[in-house]
Amino acid sequence: MRGATSMAGQDEQRALARLRRSTEPLGMWGTLASMFVGLTLVMLLFQRFLSNESWGSALFFSLVYASCFVLLWGWGESRRRRRRRHVTGTTSLERGVVTAKEGRRLTVRGDDHEVTWRAEAALGIGEGDPVWAAPRIAPGERVVLVRATPTHGLLQDVLGPRTEAVAVDATSHPS
Repeated sequence: MRGATSMAGQDEQRALARLRRSTEPLGMWGTLASMFVGLTLVMLLFQRFLSNESWGSALFFSLVYASCFVLLWGWGESRRRRRRRHVTGTTSLERGVVTAKEGRRLTVRGDDHEVTWRAEAALGIGEGDPVWAAPRIAPGERVVLVRATPTHGLLQDVLGPRTEAVAVDATSHPS
């Protein structure tokens, strides 16, 4: 039994580390810089060799294209990070399970409550998936979810809130 408890503690610590990385305001600059360099190089080679543009014309187009893309991506990422800022000092997470998903509306059951709210993204998450929640799974909270297992690619490990959580029984019986 002690091994299971220590595994859960390690999982929680990994989830806390992913949560901290997703709320650091300066954490996104390295990613944006590498995106800018990579996208500029790809577009430069594409314009020069596939479109037969001159080096100057290809470089100008590549820099403009990469700048616009990275500025828009950075703006969106800064908005996502601001939505998660309220959980910056979190030291513990609550374990939960996704019980329903309808578009971006998630329903999660924790130890004491089952709540529903609209998340900023819900791509790749489904019913029955284990998650960690900060600050806690309770009505009136702006719940931030951390996937129990890390993902790669376009799927986000940390899902911020768009709305406050509402108790499930309150949503099914409107007054």
